[in-house]
Amino acid sequence: MQEKFGQVTDISPLPQEYLDLEQQVDSIKLVYDHFLRITTVYENESYDYPKDVRDSITEFQKTASSRVQELQTKISNSSDNSHSSGSVEPMRTSVSSVGSINNYNQNSPRTLNNALSKAALFAAEQLKMDKDSSTVFHSFSEAESIISDERIKQDKIIQKSFNTELKNVLTNRIDVANKHRKDVQNKRLQYDISRTKLDHASEDKESSLRVAMEQHKQAFEQSIDDAIIMMHEVISHSNFITNLNELAMAQLEYHERSFKALQDFITTMTYSNSASSTAHSNIQINHLSSGTVGIQMENLEDSDNNADSDNLDKPPKMPSRRNIEEEHPPKMPPRHATGKPAIPVSATSTSITASTKDSSVNNLTNKVEGITLEGDVSDLDDEDVM
Repeated sequence: MQEKFGQVTDISPLPQEYLDLEQQVDSIKLVYDHFLRITTVYENESYDYPKDVRDSITEFQKTASSRVQELQTKISNSSDNSHSSGSVEPMRTSVSSVGSINNYNQNSPRTLNNALSKAALFAAEQLKMDKDSSTVFHSFSEAESIISDERIKQDKIIQKSFNTELKNVLTNRIDVANKHRKDVQNKRLQYDISRTKLDHASEDKESSLRVAMEQHKQAFEQSIDDAIIMMHEVISHSNFITNLNELAMAQLEYHERSFKALQDFITTMTYSNSASSTAHSNIQINHLSSGTVGIQMENLEDSDNNADSDNLDKPPKMPSRRNIEEEHPPKMPPRHATGKPAIPVSATSTSITASTKDSSVNNLTNKVEGITLEGDVSDLDDEDVM
């Protein structure tokens, strides 16, 4: 493709090094411009503030002022309790956040987290009769206030370490290099025009036009060298990776501190819910325990009454032979000269003769009123009788 300046069609070529540097500088400028179109949002404090929120400064000032003293009292009481009990509450209240709440009516940042903080304060004021809910909303307001402050710090770091650095490169380096590039185009045009005039000049003007052409050629070549130097400076001073690292570090610090603020809030919620659940469970256990003891006592009384009633209804049980023998063991009769005892046996209602040694009085299960054995059992051994 042939370049053309007006009526000039014979355009002087540019060095390849110059063309490559031009492409690099244009790419850097394109990247910088694209990022700045986005990151300039950090220069607008209210970029995430809800558009539909309309703050009533007078109303909120009244709410905030009435709660600041309570927050400060809470901090003091929490510190005293920690020292006296030897335990530390999971939530660490930030005095700086209390100060920021106190100054809401003066320099309250218009951020999303600040709006959430104010909404939580409003809720705490409306629910002040419910102490537990009010305390939770106060803790949430404090966490969101801390996040809002950290977001403002992040924005300032990005403005200084990223946006300003990129703008400086664009203004002090790239814009200067672009001016030299424009100068190259101008010198190039002048040189090409002088060459064209020389080609169509008459003999009497040829010498003067040749001198002018040589002068334009030197100026053109010098402008190329100057532009190359400036474009090298742009490339060497474009520390975009370093600037990008600063942007990422600012975001990381913001998110870490925001995470910590929310973690403290969640820890406090867990601690409070655990304490509340434990107290509630103890009350239920005590209630159930007292009810169980009463039920057990009633069951015991009913059992005793039922036992007495059963005893009255049922006839007395007849004692068994075994029980009689255990309570009144039989006396052994005196022995004869033969060394064997003589046992007189008589029965009033039932007569049972022991005919074998293997029979045992323990096997008798007949219910009788009284039993007396008769017969001659002189053949029994002492061991069999015992």
